[in-house]
Amino acid sequence: MILEARSINILKEKLHNWSFSFLSPFLLLGVMAIASCGDRTSVTYPQNKRAISGEAQGTTYNIVYFTEEIRMEKHRVDSLLDEIDLAASVWVDSSVISRFNQSTENPFELTKTTNAYFLDNFFLCKEVYKNTNGAYNPTVGALVNAWGFGFKNKENMDSSKVDTLLRSVGFADNQLQLIIPNAGNPFITKSNPNTQLDYNGIAQGYSVDVLAEFFKNNGIDNFMIEIGGELIANGRKSDGSFWKIGIDKPTDGNLGRQLAATIKLDSMAVATSGNYRKFYEKDGVKYAHTIDPFTGFPVQHSLLSVTVAMANCGLADAYATSFMVMGYEKAKALIASKPELGIEAYFIYNDEDGNYQTYFTPGLEKSLSELE
Repeated sequence: MILEARSINILKEKLHNWSFSFLSPFLLLGVMAIASCGDRTSVTYPQNKRAISGEAQGTTYNIVYFTEEIRMEKHRVDSLLDEIDLAASVWVDSSVISRFNQSTENPFELTKTTNAYFLDNFFLCKEVYKNTNGAYNPTVGALVNAWGFGFKNKENMDSSKVDTLLRSVGFADNQLQLIIPNAGNPFITKSNPNTQLDYNGIAQGYSVDVLAEFFKNNGIDNFMIEIGGELIANGRKSDGSFWKIGIDKPTDGNLGRQLAATIKLDSMAVATSGNYRKFYEKDGVKYAHTIDPFTGFPVQHSLLSVTVAMANCGLADAYATSFMVMGYEKAKALIASKPELGIEAYFIYNDEDGNYQTYFTPGLEKSLSELE
């Protein structure tokens, strides 16, 4: 019987063989793209610039690619995103993940052809869950919804309600395990029948990776792909230059955007997470949209936003979510203790006196420029 650890290693080998560099002309949530004038090479790059945009996964997507003759049709992109939704979207009632969440079967058997996307997301979630000691947990969906940040209406929350919902939170191997047998279909076992999965903290980044591989397999090597602010690129622009992305300075309530820094990226994906845009206030208390899987309450700490740069966008998405749970000090310590993960990050936080502070990992020293 093949357990999930072997499947994770297989998936990591595939993901780590991908090579990405950056390209982005869009204003994103937490990220703004800025053209770069330097780093041009004598290599000739395709000159025809094409663009595709649309809606997917409750947000928008934007793609820019450079090519001489090959053209990617929009319907092919939409079709691929629809396939991912049919596997991994809690917003689609007929998806694999929705059917799992609604089912009383234990174990739950996976039979659809779109299960590859469901399995990939599960294994990536399990990897980040273990590397963050549970800070990333895809089973907090019921709490996210109850606090008013999911697809259901906000409930009146108190300690008793939180304690009840916390019983369904569990992603350890003895609580929720996916097993791939040598023969037959994969299946999931869970110790608590009320436990549900939610891939929202990783699915957009993962979808970016799937589209990137799809474009490369179709002979398009110079592109930028962005879904809901998570993005990845390959190759360069037509003049051979890299691109820079700009990171927003955190401000409450969309009162205008100012840049905190710019990063020149080569062979990286970027995901940003922050609590400064998604929150609500009740009785003078501000409730952030990031839910602590250990307490069941919205996180309350000094970290305002974190931008994670990695070779894989799904992982960057998940780690950015994790770091908002962990807070600045613990996230910084985790990155330093696990250099093999290849995580670079830019943190924006308040110090003990409430003053605005920033920190970026050493790997960004040559590519990141802070702005006044």
